[in-house]
Amino acid sequence: MSATPRSTAPMPAPVEPILDLLNGFRKSKVLFTAVRLGLFDAIHTRGPCSPSDVAALITPPTTLRNIPVSIDGVSRLMQACSSLGLLSLTHHGSPPSPKFALTSLAESYLLPSSPLNLTGYIIHSDQVLFPLWTHLDSSVLSGSAAWADAFPNAGSTDDVFGLLYPTEPDRLRFMMGMHGLACVAAGSILTTIQKAGIDTVVFGENARIVDLGGATGAMVRAFCERYRSLNVTATVADLPAVISDARKNFGLDSVDAEKGIAIVKGLECDFVRDREKIPRCEVVVLSRILHDWGDDTCVKILEGAFGCLESGGHVLICEMVVDEHRCGPVDAMLQDLNMLVQTKGRERTAGEYKSLLERVGFTHVKALKTGGYLDVVVACKW
Repeated sequence: MSATPRSTAPMPAPVEPILDLLNGFRKSKVLFTAVRLGLFDAIHTRGPCSPSDVAALITPPTTLRNIPVSIDGVSRLMQACSSLGLLSLTHHGSPPSPKFALTSLAESYLLPSSPLNLTGYIIHSDQVLFPLWTHLDSSVLSGSAAWADAFPNAGSTDDVFGLLYPTEPDRLRFMMGMHGLACVAAGSILTTIQKAGIDTVVFGENARIVDLGGATGAMVRAFCERYRSLNVTATVADLPAVISDARKNFGLDSVDAEKGIAIVKGLECDFVRDREKIPRCEVVVLSRILHDWGDDTCVKILEGAFGCLESGGHVLICEMVVDEHRCGPVDAMLQDLNMLVQTKGRERTAGEYKSLLERVGFTHVKALKTGGYLDVVVACKW
């Protein structure tokens, strides 16, 4: 009896990475839907809940309020959240009945009361980014944003930020999202600067920081708190409506009880056009600003930063830094496409940032990978 001949065909690559990519949008939509329906808020308010408890507590969006809430549908969403590590299954009562509680992950990032709250950006991703990404093919082929495809009645596509937040609630939601991301990113940026041994060079005693386009001031507030003993203060320069919202909702201009002054102040201005309004300082912060724009506009922004810095001052660019071969890391490359569908900007390599900075006159450029959400590029004005 002859042996069965062995196949010489190569073994196929494991299919799991493809399946993970295929299912990726489903995970995002579970998160989006749970946040939009207020599922995590309901459990936080009530404590461990059964699906019927949550069905009675959630508030559907206005457009869906004519739909009776299905306990089965809510149950399946909660089970999916549990599988993703956002809820944990517990048993309460006598006889024990299954209930769901928040995990530490949900408590840290999915509750409005959390200082690291990301729900604003999650809702923004669901309502604005997801529709734009649906037209990624159009952006890839045209090399331009997908606003006209995703939102044909939105108006002029030249005013990107007018499209991002056309109303005051939209603007506040976007600011809340950026605030949460800044809070998440600030710690790793500060730690990386300290490990590089340049923290005391950048943040000297009585250093004045100007945060261009900093909205709520979350990033520079973290910097001021870390170097509180050095009496570091900051000014956030942003559009009047943004500064007004930051004062009302995020404590901008609030007086520090110990020091008797506002450590982080707001300045109403267009920092690209109103350079003369930007105060002198030792540090300029540009956090998630340059990736919104093409090179020519970035040069104008950096010229403004250079102009307001004292000699020996530094600029900190907080962005995702792309590898020099422009094929990684994954998060940065996905963010690069996110810029494609929204703006005229892009994510850049360390070399590209160095080129832009040196065109303006900055020297001693250092690109530091943080291992966190944002990296940091540091340069000096001599």
